[in-house]
This record gives sequence, structure tokens and C-alpha cells, in this order.
Amino acid sequence: MNNEIQIYKPEKKWTNLFNNIKNISYPAEGVIRIFKGKFPKLKLKLKKSDKILDAGFGDGRHLLFLKKMDLDVYGTEISTDIINKTKKNIKNINNKLKVGTNNDLNFKSNFFNILMSWNSCYYMSPIDPFNFQKHVIEMARVLKKNGTIIISIPKKTCFIYKDSKNVKKGYKIIKNDYFGVRNGQVMRYFKDKNEIEKTFKPKFKNFIHSSIHMDWFGLNYHWHVLIAQKK
Repeated sequence: MNNEIQIYKPEKKWTNLFNNIKNISYPAEGVIRIFKGKFPKLKLKLKKSDKILDAGFGDGRHLLFLKKMDLDVYGTEISTDIINKTKKNIKNINNKLKVGTNNDLNFKSNFFNILMSWNSCYYMSPIDPFNFQKHVIEMARVLKKNGTIIISIPKKTCFIYKDSKNVKKGYKIIKNDYFGVRNGQVMRYFKDKNEIEKTFKPKFKNFIHSSIHMDWFGLNYHWHVLIAQKK
């Protein structure tokens, strides 16, 4: 295996980043629109106290937003330090945050009504960097039948992939991350929305596609957005 992949330590990188963040950021605009907006092709049916997992919650920005919507909110992140900091920042969520990864979400099967992975599910583990299908299986495992996934995935034109290197078909290693956190990280790379749907199709159905495509002051914020139901 590529030595650069083996020596990359995502837990250390992201823990250091979030430990240096003083204030929780605002929720992503795309997430607000999905949960609060009304659109011709999206009718997100939410019930009070639906269990929702924010897989890879980062600084907790979406945990707060989802709690205010009266959802029963849970979350995973990759280190105990990130978990503990978030517990201090958000009240009444202590037993609902767990250390977990994309290939081991650390919750029981058929537990959640909704799983959201906003800018997260495509990050591969250095231990198992070329098995994205395991991520799909794990997301499906923790969802109830007909449960909903809400995910965002970078388009091939996204700034994250600048100067990145192909290491295997469908996988890239990040080389020139603007924020200096992802260099050495392997990511699942999709050429288009059809490839994303094909990858998720063994476990999911009723696909709804959208996208985010903007030039944000020199950074290409280009993302696929997918909503689907567990079979």
C-alpha cells in the first residue's frame, strides 16, 4: 500500500483543527434548504422526534440546527477529543455522540429514520482506503427500512481535488488542500451523479439529485447532493 496513505492520521489532523475553533459555525445553506425549504422534487417527510444521525458532525453546527427542529439527534466523529468538546458546547446530547467512522458508525442496526453525511461519507480510512461499498452498507445498516439518507459528495471540479492524484479507479489522494488538513487523505471520487446512484443502488432506492455549484471567492464549491431511501 502507498506509504503516504499509511502515514496520514485523520484523527490527529481533524482533532487539531476542531480544538482550535472557538465558535460553532452556522449550518450549511444546503442543509437549511433541505430541511426548511419547499421544492418541486423534494418532499422530506419529518416527524417530531425522528432519530437522525449526523455522521461526521465536525464542530456540531448541524447538531444544534437539527435539535431546534425537534429531531432526536445523534452524531459520530473520529476522536474522543472532538466528541468531548462538542458535549461541552451542546446541552443534553452527552449519550448521543459516539466515536465512529464511515465504515463503523458504532450504532445498532435499524435504529435511525434519517442519516445525514454532509461532506463526510467519501473520506476513506487509511486502514481500508479502497472499499467505499463498506460505507454504503454501513449507512444502510443503521437506517430503518425506508429510512432516508442525505449526503453531499464533491464534484470532480471541486477545489478539494486540485492537484490530487489517482491511486486507484474511483479513488484519489489529496495533494494540495487549501486548508492544509486533507493532504494525504484518500477520497472516493465520482465522475458524475449517475456513478453515485449506481454505487448506492444495491442498498437504496427513490433517488433525488441536486447540486451545489458556485465559485466562492476563488474556491470551487461544487458538490453533488443525494437524497434516497433504504430498500
